[in-house]
Amino acid sequence: MRKITTTLILITALFLNILSAQVAIGPRSIATAGTFATQSRGDEAIGWNPANLGLPDNPRFGLRFGILPLVGPFPSVQLNNDLVSVNWFNEWFNKGDYLDAKEVSDLLKTFPAEGINISPLISMKLIGMNFGSFAVAITPEILTNVSLPKGFFEFVLKGNEFEKPIDLSDLSVQTQAVVPISFAYGMKLDFPGLDQFVQNSYVGVSIKLLAGLAYANLEDFNGQITMYNDRIHAKGDATAKYAVGGFGTAFDVGVAVDLTENMRANAALNNLIGFVHWSDSNAEEVNYTFDGELLSSEFEDFGDYTEKQQDSIFNVIDTTFAIDGFNTNYPLFMLIGFEYRNILPALDVYANYRQDLSEDYYFDITPRVSVGMEYRAVSWLPLRAGMAIGGFESFQWGVGFGLNFKHYALDIGFSQDGGLFNHANGFSFSIGQQLLF
Repeated sequence: MRKITTTLILITALFLNILSAQVAIGPRSIATAGTFATQSRGDEAIGWNPANLGLPDNPRFGLRFGILPLVGPFPSVQLNNDLVSVNWFNEWFNKGDYLDAKEVSDLLKTFPAEGINISPLISMKLIGMNFGSFAVAITPEILTNVSLPKGFFEFVLKGNEFEKPIDLSDLSVQTQAVVPISFAYGMKLDFPGLDQFVQNSYVGVSIKLLAGLAYANLEDFNGQITMYNDRIHAKGDATAKYAVGGFGTAFDVGVAVDLTENMRANAALNNLIGFVHWSDSNAEEVNYTFDGELLSSEFEDFGDYTEKQQDSIFNVIDTTFAIDGFNTNYPLFMLIGFEYRNILPALDVYANYRQDLSEDYYFDITPRVSVGMEYRAVSWLPLRAGMAIGGFESFQWGVGFGLNFKHYALDIGFSQDGGLFNHANGFSFSIGQQLLF
């Protein structure tokens, strides 16, 4: 089988759902591998810890905008999968034009038995502003998780193996498109007796109004494809649920304390009581069954057929019916942060603990611990780096820098997941800028 054809199909499969998103990410959080709980300020405190809005170094006014002044938002991109890395790609697809039968068999052994999970995300902030201790942000997001069964890749790589059924069951896709409209406030807390233990303390809260755009879930899929020398036979069934238009809420609560002049700690619960209710009027369930054959004489013209003609070839039966409205989860997680400023001259260090409390979408209940640093040999040129273990990514490292002036800040961050350099199977990249007063 030609490697070039296989390569194109694999790349298409892996990037099929690239326009997806998750929770708060940005250049500084990416550069420090997610070690951002104590660093977030202004509108970026939303999704990390709203108590940071009460800190004395929170900007009086901040406006976050796109890659060029007053141009639309520049997305933060992250893409993860269970297998593919540059090293893996070079090992199997940079040796020539063909894979022989043994190479195909050896390649398939590298795939997990349960298939590949693909979790891309893009975070898009339409607007982010803060006025002193108040902040507002509108951040569209699409939370997605895609699982491609191993049988899919067996079909790609061994599609010409006649009369052997290829199982495509266990395909799953779940996606939820939501626009959170968030309002947050933080303040210093004056509590009698507390000053015996800490220098200063702060509290904050975020209220998120969740405008649901769309939800889709391929709940069950069973199917197989069998190749013959003169035809392709496909049969199976699928059940999916989808809805358009919904509304929900979520809340963030946080606390922060100054332990000493240079040490600070904080903790937050994000997305408390988080849910989206999808309305009755646009909620439906779809059941598909198919069992038919495509003759070799029809291969060339199949793409030109109408949808009705294609369905008739495979005897597709589509049953769609309205269902009652339903709720979906808006995942809850906990963050604990610590920082030591000027541990060495011009060097700050940070540590975070993150605990997801569900396994929806991009979330994993495996604890995640990260450490990061920021070095300012030149005051306006901070250099950042970080590393994390655990969580959804298992391993992450990041680097970045900023051009941070009195009234303007430009920040750039890059990270890799699952390994170092060519062994990584995911990456993140973000550019952001802000006006400060």
